[in-house]
Amino acid sequence: MEQNQLWAARPTEELRILSLWEPWATAVSMGWKRWETRSWSTPYRGWVAIHASVGLKSLPFAAKMWAEAGITETGPGFMPGHVLAVARIHDVRPTSTVCHLISKADFVLGDYGPNRFAWELQSIQRLGSPFAWKGSLGLRKADEDFKARIAAAMAPRRFLGLDGRVT
Repeated sequence: MEQNQLWAARPTEELRILSLWEPWATAVSMGWKRWETRSWSTPYRGWVAIHASVGLKSLPFAAKMWAEAGITETGPGFMPGHVLAVARIHDVRPTSTVCHLISKADFVLGDYGPNRFAWELQSIQRLGSPFAWKGSLGLRKADEDFKARIAAAMAPRRFLGLDGRVT
């Protein structure tokens, strides 16, 4: 599979849902975090929706983590309880085998300790209109209604800037 494929072009493909605490969900959705670390592996390779669970670390914690990771952007703000993005799980490996591949940001934003797994995320696409959804643990299979909501949310949101320009 090519790295920069778009899920919107493949809405009939299988889609699963992965819930992450904030600020990690936002970090993935912004493309700052391309390796998600877990205590468990999965044979699944394919598209996942990135859901920001209701759990939220403190804002000072997030600011400190962003600074440590070298992230200077502020991002869109946290949206606990919302689906923020889609990405493709390209590979899953023991964390001990990826430390030489990851960026400083990924190292700071993950847990690369022993007996853990690194999920390589590619083709990350932030939703134009994140939507509220009640998450769950694990890697849950999305139904057709959920996939339709993702497809509708893929359209970019337009904003009127302070200078009067639409962005």
